[in-house]
Amino acid sequence: MSIKLKLIVSVSALVSVALIILSISVGIITQKDVASTLTMQIQHRLVGLRDAKKEQLTAYFDFINAQLLTLAQSEATRDAAVRFTSAFKQIGETPNERALERYYREEFGQIFERRNGTSTNTRSLLAALDAPARYWQDKYIAQNKHPLGSKNALSSLHDGSEYDNAHRLHHAFFNAFLAQFGYYDIFIVDAQSGHVVYSVFKELDYATSLLRGPYAQSGLGSVFRAARTLPEGEVTFADFEPYSPS
Repeated sequence: MSIKLKLIVSVSALVSVALIILSISVGIITQKDVASTLTMQIQHRLVGLRDAKKEQLTAYFDFINAQLLTLAQSEATRDAAVRFTSAFKQIGETPNERALERYYREEFGQIFERRNGTSTNTRSLLAALDAPARYWQDKYIAQNKHPLGSKNALSSLHDGSEYDNAHRLHHAFFNAFLAQFGYYDIFIVDAQSGHVVYSVFKELDYATSLLRGPYAQSGLGSVFRAARTLPEGEVTFADFEPYSPS
């Protein structure tokens, strides 16, 4: 091979290598640009989704806020609060302690363990109840023939008491409101004593004091204490957290 031919071959080889290197470099740069563009598009989309969800949540809580204010300020609710708060204080005969203890241990305790995979100390819960809580839980929970989770099916005990008359008058309204709008429960609480004087579903927080009772430190207790200090026409919310009565 002549020197001229060698030179031509060498130059050609160098040019080929340069072209290959250039092609690879351009390919790498192009891939980086595409990846960067896709990343930016994904980020913009996620930001858009986040903002849309934020707007949806804000609108939802605004709706709940307005709905709760309407319910709280209605004449039906005001009348129910007066009636239940007054009648709640009228405690009659000694409650059936055995029936109440059996409900805590067997019906509530067994279902709680089955759903949560662990047991709860029903004796301590029962021991924390004051006299009004024991009395009303015996009447509207332990002696309520409907099973746990369906205690709201009871409209009246037909015992002629002031409380039962108020319950028969107002329970259907609150029960229907709850079902229509998907609330878990509706409570009426005595602002002075903290007692839950009415509950749609009559779970173990019913008739207890949210100031001194077994659920005073729960989310429900926190909401109640916050609500006591709010000006009229305002609503307070609390975060979700585990809650044993439910």
